Amino acid sequence: MPFIQLTTHSPTAPARDSAAVAVRLAEEFARSLGLPHDAVIVQHTVAVTATAPGAVAIVRGRLRDTSVMCRAVERAGALLSAELGLHPDLIFVSWPHPGTAATGAHLLA
Repeated sequence: MPFIQLTTHSPTAPARDSAAVAVRLAEEFARSLGLPHDAVIVQHTVAVTATAPGAVAIVRGRLRDTSVMCRAVERAGALLSAELGLHPDLIFVSWPHPGTAATGAHLLA
């Protein structure tokens, strides 16, 4: 079961919307991995004292086919950029093992 730790600060997405963003992220990640919709857990923290907008999501979970993991990370970055109204460069999503990462726009090599 994948677990995602998400920390965000967005002046365009109020803290009250954080639960909805977490649900959409979990659903998108599950869909990307071919898992049931409730198979991903997202813990979302809103950084209310941050001085600049952005979002960081770190994924932990059982290793899967690398291309599937890359697609999931890339789609999660795009979703966060759209949902939070942030420039894609202010989004960072990483699945540290095996070292897959993306911004809101594309995979990082």
